[in-house]
Amino acid sequence: MFCEIYCKNNSNAKKAAVKAGFSEKSYEKILAKPEIKNYINNFKVELEREKIFKTVILNLNKIIETKVNDVIVLAANFETITKKEIEKLNLFQLAEIKKLKDGSFEFKLIDKIKAIETLTALLEKLKVKENKTQINEFLDALTTKVDCEKT
Repeated sequence: MFCEIYCKNNSNAKKAAVKAGFSEKSYEKILAKPEIKNYINNFKVELEREKIFKTVILNLNKIIETKVNDVIVLAANFETITKKEIEKLNLFQLAEIKKLKDGSFEFKLIDKIKAIETLTALLEKLKVKENKTQINEFLDALTTKVDCEKT
């Protein structure tokens, strides 16, 4: 209990000790134990993974809910639109803008069908709590830095 309180309350050991039912002075002894340090490190990793997982789900949901209208506004006014006007647009679904050799522009959007499929799969994995390994594999893939070459 101390570890969870400690991790969720900005690593304030004194407050965590008191909230967990220990004396205010006991936090140093608690933190000195290797198993406590290990548990805290693992718990922080899990908290970060949860945060990433929730962010992925929220962003997939934004992609699904975003309409293409603002991308069309951007495309129609691309040469004249101001930075301030662009900041007001919802361009969450926009994946890429490319200037072509003829001077025109190509706009690529994120595939909503794939986003829906991915979100559905992630939500199904959340329902299957006993199968946490798949969620952890997904989070490992997100948090592992991979060197990619442009093709």
